[in-house]
Amino acid sequence: MPAPSILEVGPGPGHLAVCLLRAIRDARWTGLDIDPAMVAAARARLVRTGLAARSDVVEGDVSALPFADASFDLVVTSFSAHHWPDAALGFAEVARVLRPGGVVLAYDLPAWWARLERGSEGIRAGRGPFPDAVIARRHGVGPVTIVERLEAVRA
Repeated sequence: MPAPSILEVGPGPGHLAVCLLRAIRDARWTGLDIDPAMVAAARARLVRTGLAARSDVVEGDVSALPFADASFDLVVTSFSAHHWPDAALGFAEVARVLRPGGVVLAYDLPAWWARLERGSEGIRAGRGPFPDAVIARRHGVGPVTIVERLEAVRA
């Protein structure tokens, strides 16, 4: 079986990349961030930790992913979808680059936050290309949801 291929959208300085690459010894990780400073920070972290050979960090936008169709086994994103100007387009692109049977895991602030910040649905927009997506409350304070999680598999 080939090594799993992971895409992280909005990796920031690369903390999760290091954890994933250490946990999945044969994985290949690619990070995509719109902020050139975060691209540089993630690259530097991967070099410092000796993981640069199994990783790549590119500058780009989730609404136009610079990858071929069906390129990744897993797409993860943590606390970036509420920043996406068009979350529906972003999740359509995520679906495009996932291999059949591939999984998307997204953690983010709740939909009401995304509507306030960008007028978008945030991770709830993932239900478009992933109609069987499970969206669950992960953390909250009383009745207020603080973090939501989306999990879906590409058909």
